[in-house]
Amino acid sequence: MQGLLTEQDLNRGQVQWLSLDQETGKLSYKGNLYPGIAGKLLGFDMHTFTFQNRPQPKIDIYIGVGDEVFDIQLGLYGWLSWRTLNMFMTVIDKLEGGENIMIRAGKQGDNYNLSVSINGKYLKWSKTWEEAGFKGMDANDQAYNRNKMIDKWIARLVDKMKFDANQAKEYHPETVGMVADNVPFKSPEP
Repeated sequence: MQGLLTEQDLNRGQVQWLSLDQETGKLSYKGNLYPGIAGKLLGFDMHTFTFQNRPQPKIDIYIGVGDEVFDIQLGLYGWLSWRTLNMFMTVIDKLEGGENIMIRAGKQGDNYNLSVSINGKYLKWSKTWEEAGFKGMDANDQAYNRNKMIDKWIARLVDKMKFDANQAKEYHPETVGMVADNVPFKSPEP
């Protein structure tokens, strides 16, 4: 690209990071709050950064909106991640990339809530609280088992639909979901 560039030109190919607002639970982007996001599901990944000398592992859910790529980041080990990944497990075998996704974000009392819709259908949990074996466990055992499930679920999602920030530079909305029948939706190995 040659010539004068707009702010949008300079930001093209950069991931737009979304976080959850502590007070409202809504998505926070450039100082504004949004109750949700809708676009094309691009994939999943994980990353870790250091904050106050402590590692902060995160889950990345990548969504294409127009020619931009947004990343909803969730803390890896928490009940919000367990609930969200639990929903994705109900459709993991059907995911191919490019599905229409809508995520609603909010907060009820002290609890953050995400609702996920794929191709117009809201997802339910693949495992209930009881099926997950949490009933009757103390908090430490619940956290341990929750984290094991999270590790398993995010590994399956990343293995099936890996997308990372470097791919955003190559993102072209017109090609999302246009995968040949015999080619799985997975990033090429470096």
